[in-house]
Amino acid sequence: MAQRRQDGSAGDADYGAPESTYSRYRRPDPRLAAVIAEALGEARTVLNVGAGAGSYEPTDREVTAVEGSAAASRSAPC
Repeated sequence: MAQRRQDGSAGDADYGAPESTYSRYRRPDPRLAAVIAEALGEARTVLNVGAGAGSYEPTDREVTAVEGSAAASRSAPC
């Protein structure tokens, strides 16, 4: 199991590193985005738990993003 970092993250990307380029290279896969959109159906609101950099948040719905890593939250585009 991955060790938690000081910023709360535990994955293989160090969102807290000053030189982190994660949000620049992390782009959504259109195939996965389509599966998510289909699963959401006609829902108008979305709770995205573990939102990370927000790569798969739909732009046509109201989204509440929750992220435990402060550094990952800072990398989100919104």
